[in-house]
Amino acid sequence: MMGKDLAGRKVPGDDYTTPAWAVKALFMAQDVPGTVWDPACGSGVIVRVAHDMRHESRGTDIKGGCDLFEFTGRHPRITSEDWSIVTNPPYSIATQFVAHTLKLNPTMAAFLLRLSFLEGSTRRDLLFNTRFYRLWVFPSRITMYPDGQEKPKNSGTAAYGWFVWTRGQFQVCHPAQVCWLRTEKEVEKDFPNWQNLPRIY
Repeated sequence: MMGKDLAGRKVPGDDYTTPAWAVKALFMAQDVPGTVWDPACGSGVIVRVAHDMRHESRGTDIKGGCDLFEFTGRHPRITSEDWSIVTNPPYSIATQFVAHTLKLNPTMAAFLLRLSFLEGSTRRDLLFNTRFYRLWVFPSRITMYPDGQEKPKNSGTAAYGWFVWTRGQFQVCHPAQVCWLRTEKEVEKDFPNWQNLPRIY
């Protein structure tokens, strides 16, 4: 699993930090049920945001010896019937990562992916034949930077969105909904009042 940093150098494990505001934007708009598990947690941004927004949360990562592809169901420390996976998957294996996650049958799964994930016949079949439910689009581009490095000053380099799947009660839902998230500045402004914001499921 190798990604590339902004200078084109290879980064082992696709280790890119997820901006906290991008995670908050999802939780401020989408109702995320139950315990939250990030199986590609890296430095733990998604786990911390979920905890701050009053979710029980779990984080695992292959760097810590916990490989998502070895799971056949929910994380053993998750005891609730309702549970969600929220993650920024390794880009180089994103398709396989999403496909395996859906087999685990979470109540909801949300993946931070480039909008180009919509392209390609393999991903078309994955999106069309599963419970793909909603696409949350960021109105501005996001810069992902290698874990541990200072945030670059340049503007966002790729268009991203949160791709959301739901458990079987929704069956196959087509066409999927397309919705827009808050900008980074709007997240900063509205976050102090996040508990009173309307969210949809």
